[in-house]
Amino acid sequence: MNTSLATLGVAVLALVPMIAEPRTMNDTPGPPAAAGVGELVRSVYELVSFPVGTVPDWDALRATMLEDALIVQPLPGGKNVHTLTVDGFVQLFIDDIEEHKLSEKGFHETVISVETSTFGNIAHAYVVFEVAVGGSDRRNRGLDSFQLVRKDGIWKIASIATQFERAGRPLTKRFLEPAAR
Repeated sequence: MNTSLATLGVAVLALVPMIAEPRTMNDTPGPPAAAGVGELVRSVYELVSFPVGTVPDWDALRATMLEDALIVQPLPGGKNVHTLTVDGFVQLFIDDIEEHKLSEKGFHETVISVETSTFGNIAHAYVVFEVAVGGSDRRNRGLDSFQLVRKDGIWKIASIATQFERAGRPLTKRFLEPAAR
């Protein structure tokens, strides 16, 4: 993901409605208020996925997270990371949609496996996911580590850290088949 477009901030946000039609709350998959940890983290992948001609419902995505949640994303090359606020993550995603013309191709993240653990009002989830753009056969897999808290009786995401699979660092069986442990 390229951060050079981040300086366009407000201009890109203003252009997004012209680039693609956002999904409405009625057709946006999202977690019910009483969603459990597994359902909540799975909903994130549904919320960032979108077919040709649409873009994600960013407000629905924001609703899954604490206002001051932290998202840690790898920089290209995998040797360093972005540390982003929720709004910074949304802006980076909007920039990528524009730069890579994703509204013309579609974007889909599929959950391969989820491993969760909870204790009281805290939870952790490891999620193996696969990314696909448009009809491309090229797929990228990665691992997200979620920290969650229960606030006012509702699970919210406190942080997400991502690591993509790459040559010399494949995902292990431990993450691909968590039930086998």
